[in-house]
Amino acid sequence: MKNKLSFLITLIIFLYFQPHVTAADFTTYYKITYEVLEKGETQVTQETTIKNLTQKIFASEYNISIFNMKPYDIEASDSKGIMEKDVESKDDKTNIKVHFNDKIIGEGSEIKWKLKYKTNDVAEKIGNITELFIPKVSFNENVESYQIILKVPKTLGEPSFVIPDKYSLNTDKNFTYYIFSTEETSKSSISASFGKYQKLNYKISFKLENKTISSTSKEIALPPDIKGKQVISYIDLTPKPVNIRVDNDGNYLASYKLLPNETMDINLIGSVKIYNKNIAVSDGGNMADIPKSLIKDYTNAQRYWDKDSEEVKKISKDLYDKNINVAQNAQKVYQYVVSTLSYKSEKEENKTVERLGSLQALKNPKDAICMEYVDLFISISRAMGIPAREINGYAYSRNNLNPLSVNLKDGDILHSWAQFYDPNFGWVEVDPTWGSTSQLDYFSKLDNNHFTFVIKGLSSEYPQPAGSYKTGNTNKPQIDISFAQDSTVTDKYSYQVSGFNSLTLNLVKILNKSRNFKIQNVGNYTLFEVGEEKKILPPLAKANVTLKTPYDLNYKDFEGVSRQLTLPNKANMLIESFSLIGSFVVLLLALLPCVIFYFLVVRLYHHKK
Repeated sequence: MKNKLSFLITLIIFLYFQPHVTAADFTTYYKITYEVLEKGETQVTQETTIKNLTQKIFASEYNISIFNMKPYDIEASDSKGIMEKDVESKDDKTNIKVHFNDKIIGEGSEIKWKLKYKTNDVAEKIGNITELFIPKVSFNENVESYQIILKVPKTLGEPSFVIPDKYSLNTDKNFTYYIFSTEETSKSSISASFGKYQKLNYKISFKLENKTISSTSKEIALPPDIKGKQVISYIDLTPKPVNIRVDNDGNYLASYKLLPNETMDINLIGSVKIYNKNIAVSDGGNMADIPKSLIKDYTNAQRYWDKDSEEVKKISKDLYDKNINVAQNAQKVYQYVVSTLSYKSEKEENKTVERLGSLQALKNPKDAICMEYVDLFISISRAMGIPAREINGYAYSRNNLNPLSVNLKDGDILHSWAQFYDPNFGWVEVDPTWGSTSQLDYFSKLDNNHFTFVIKGLSSEYPQPAGSYKTGNTNKPQIDISFAQDSTVTDKYSYQVSGFNSLTLNLVKILNKSRNFKIQNVGNYTLFEVGEEKKILPPLAKANVTLKTPYDLNYKDFEGVSRQLTLPNKANMLIESFSLIGSFVVLLLALLPCVIFYFLVVRLYHHKK
């Protein structure tokens, strides 16, 4: 569905002429300024010039219909002052009729007038981000010029993205002006986001059940970090897991041991920072530079990803262009999916939604929701040789242009989008569903409101996202997301580890003062490239690492900054004690063969002699 802002000139015909009027009898020039004010208000000022192209008719009234935008404080004026107006609102439509103080009489005559109103439907402060959206304008051939100016206060900060990205830029002391030409306003809506990152607080519950008569282990998927995009913090996880491992897709999987017939309730409280990650599609890498390991793992067929079917292979072959880069080929896939599938909003009313897969999406293109958009994008990309994966998570939606449709039972509604791999950008997130429903660019620019729960690449069905760990007795949502209003939680980094020395019998390590350690991340944030093994250590995760005296643990934080942690003094004393014991044990073991040789050979020989 598209929002349209349509304009209609009501023309009054001279009685002595044949009553036939066309749009070509007048030409119009528009300059519309959207000035973002405090508290989410936007002052809209529409400056219009109407020029008469004929002697036969004149214009005395002007009608404007505004859809999906509620205007108030409406004023109209021309060079002679205030103009009379009639305003009528019904449902999502507002009709405004203005009466000119002067009639536009005679060929070449023109009138300049101004319409001003305020609305709360352009700008929205969402947590730490301010988002702007101006619907695409539909106008006919009599529009000579249609310029839009977005006037943004500098207090909002730097933009995360501005769509379309072709505009002129002006600034003064307090404002930045983004100026869009007629060519750009006729092509797409205008969307922008201001702020460094989005901050969310979350509470997620999981319910595990063991119906067997023996103990078993089960895993749950916790929200993971994503390089350059998402940094997580675990404030409290109760009960504590046995351990947390990182799989090859980058998911954080917490393991729990359940006793026979045990039911376990797990609660996670945390926060997340979500950054916007833009790409310049023309700067993508070459197909030949994609790592072979990624091609092996992320271009194969899976359930729902029918990349080996004849239909998908044909589409892939027709779209692929060997003369362009990976991102440009992936963009062709994205554009094909966006233009081929149609979103079926009626499915959102269902309590659960059946996943159709890419082949069924092609057979029923008007019956798609986000899962079909993603499955088709992944299938065609993989058939083309581009690694692609699926993401399930939470996405904040302002309106029905950005629908959510992964309905989990008992109220949890998630969203699905995709990733593709480019050698120059790494993994890139795209949302073909929202690209289709909003007509905005969700390929090169993804907003700050997509919160990843799980990444599915090695399997199209595992792991399951938060919100799906329920039993038959669960009847309430498991996910609670809120926008953080301050930085006290998410801006406080806590990097801490606990650990102790593992006894080693390796004499070389002992002589080199190199020790094996069992460590645990007891801070709130993930440690990256930990130790010589370059391991990822999420909060509460445990690992074995090798350190050298003075037992400093080298790692990197989310932003790639090298850091160092030294184990506490008590731990070092314990380490040295273990090291001395280890050295003594190694010495005894080294002498043991000599003792055995003495008693079994030398002493026996002397005794016989």
